[in-house]
Amino acid sequence: MAGMPAGSSVAGATGATALRVLQLNLCNSGRAGCYTGRSVPEAAAVIGAEAPDLVTLNEICQDDVAVLEHAFAAVHGGGTVVSAFKAAGDRPTGAVTRCRNGQPYGVALPGCGPVFRPSGRG
Repeated sequence: MAGMPAGSSVAGATGATALRVLQLNLCNSGRAGCYTGRSVPEAAAVIGAEAPDLVTLNEICQDDVAVLEHAFAAVHGGGTVVSAFKAAGDRPTGAVTRCRNGQPYGVALPGCGPVFRPSGRG
């Protein structure tokens, strides 16, 4: 289709759903020079302003995902929030990489809105 990025597609007129996606790199381990301690509150503010359905979060501590789930619920009228977290592996040891505060460090995908339904699978 003309005017669309390569690899894009358009759903048919029936059942088409817009999905608003936001990507954030939080630099939240507390170990890197980019760490400020402000990334989670800033991310919550951006979620509030942009009202995405899904956010890809890089470099997040596991317990901070819950803070951003609350931001999603507020934006989507208290709707169900679905999220996933995957800890990054530490290459030298093979163990889970940890934030300076001891929490697992990795990536997360919180989402909310009409396109997300809990699957019942754990």
